[in-house]
Amino acid sequence: MKVLHGLDTRSKLDLYAGRLAACGFDFAVRYYGRNPARNLTRPEALALADAGLELGAIWEAEGYRGEYFSYEQGLADGLAAQRMARDEIGQPAGSAIYFAVDFDPSGSELVGPVTHYFKGIRTAFEAAPADQRYLVGIYGSGTCCRAMLYARLARFGWLSQSRGYAGYLDYSEYNLKQLAADTLRGDGLAPLHFDRNQSNPLQQTGLFTIRATAEV
Repeated sequence: MKVLHGLDTRSKLDLYAGRLAACGFDFAVRYYGRNPARNLTRPEALALADAGLELGAIWEAEGYRGEYFSYEQGLADGLAAQRMARDEIGQPAGSAIYFAVDFDPSGSELVGPVTHYFKGIRTAFEAAPADQRYLVGIYGSGTCCRAMLYARLARFGWLSQSRGYAGYLDYSEYNLKQLAADTLRGDGLAPLHFDRNQSNPLQQTGLFTIRATAEV
C-alpha cells in the first residue's frame, strides 16, 4: 500500500472538495459529536466522495479531560456515533469510527477511566447486528493507542501530533498519523485551517467512501 495524504479539520469542506483533490489530498477526517456546527454532513460527505477523497470519522465531545471518561460515557458515545454514522451519513459497515482521547492520560487514568470508556464503546458496537457493525479506532498518544489496541478495545490507532505525549516517538504501528497544522488559501474561499495527516503504508486505515444512491 502507498502512503495516503490527508487532513483533519472542524470546518465544513463542501466548498473545498475539488481544491483539496487538486492539491493532492487523498482523504479528509471529519467530526461526529454533539456540536452540529462542526459535524460532518451528508452533502459534505458526498462532495468529498465525488471529488475522489476518502473519508474518516472521529467522535469527540469532551475528550480533552480525564473526568469525561467512564464506561457509561463510552456506551452513550458509542451508540450516538453509530446512529450518526448509519442514519445521517450512510457510512458503510466495516469502516472505522475513531474516538478521541485528546490529552496525555496518566497510567492510572489509562488503565482506569479511559479503558472503561472503550469497554463501553465495545459494548455499544457489539450490540449492533453483525452486518451493520463499525470498527473502533482511537485517537491519542502513542501509549494510549497501543494500550487500547493491545487490550483489543480498538482496531485502529491514530497518533496525535502532540510530540510531548507519552509514546510519541516509539509508536510506529499507527494506522494514521497527525502532522503539523496548515492553512489553505485562495480561490476566493475563506482560509481553511487544518492538520495534515498521513497513513501507514503497512496498515489499514478504516477510511470509507459513500455514494449518492446509498439509503440513509
